Amino acid sequence: MRRHAVEILLQRRTDIIRYTKHTACSDEVYMQTFLQDCGLRIVPDNLRYIDWSARQSSPKSLKLEDFDSIVASGKLLARKFDSTESASLIKMILEHISH
Repeated sequence: MRRHAVEILLQRRTDIIRYTKHTACSDEVYMQTFLQDCGLRIVPDNLRYIDWSARQSSPKSLKLEDFDSIVASGKLLARKFDSTESASLIKMILEHISH
């Protein structure tokens, strides 16, 4: 988030508190709502790598063979990891980001 956007949110914190006090899931919408209201452009990308190819009610658990796709995606976050199935992938990602 750019500095200007943070400054807007800080300046309008009283409005934000009033607006979100009785709103369900307010933590998921208040930033976009207030920043768009101030005329800032919201980029429609949550920067998460998620593989829905299995077409299930939940995304695929990522495994080691997904590493190249995750890195190539340019996303900052990824979902979903399983502590057992994804252990090798997690280790490889940690090695990758530490270099």
